[in-house]
Amino acid sequence: MEGMARWVGRIWRIATSSLEAGTDVVASDIVIKSLHKTIRKVGEDTDKRHYNTAIAATMEFTTLVADEGGSLTIPMLKAFLLILAPYAPHLTEELWSRLGGKFSIHHQPWPTYDPAKLVEETIPVVIQVNGKLRDTLQIDVESASNQEKIEATARSSEKVQKFIKDQTVRKVIFVPARLINFVI
Repeated sequence: MEGMARWVGRIWRIATSSLEAGTDVVASDIVIKSLHKTIRKVGEDTDKRHYNTAIAATMEFTTLVADEGGSLTIPMLKAFLLILAPYAPHLTEELWSRLGGKFSIHHQPWPTYDPAKLVEETIPVVIQVNGKLRDTLQIDVESASNQEKIEATARSSEKVQKFIKDQTVRKVIFVPARLINFVI
């Protein structure tokens, strides 16, 4: 219960901060992409009746927004409230009325997402030494399957260097676009 109360409080703070800032809010690309991913995820999970993962997606989004400044543009806030409405009906109805929304939030159409905003430009590649996580690289999607490039980048990482510097690497296990593991 305490966790849910903190989450609802975070939503309230984000909404009131966004309302106070009005048109002065500039959303980062990370928040914009995350909103589109969240709209897709919550919509699909709600259709499949996977309510727990839909709520988890909205929680992750609110955490990201709080970390990125704590405010959304008004159109982004409206879209977020629309996907949150089935799970927090009273909260979203109150915030919708404060936004000047006509009628009930529950009579509004579901927001749409832009598929172009869902495309990842970089992906994380895990670096392991003897199966233990030592670092993570952000690699552009085109290079994610290039073992030579990833191996060279991984070997140059300071975090990895201290584990392989004076050691002989017996084997390199590479899973494209996922991980590289140096076996010593």
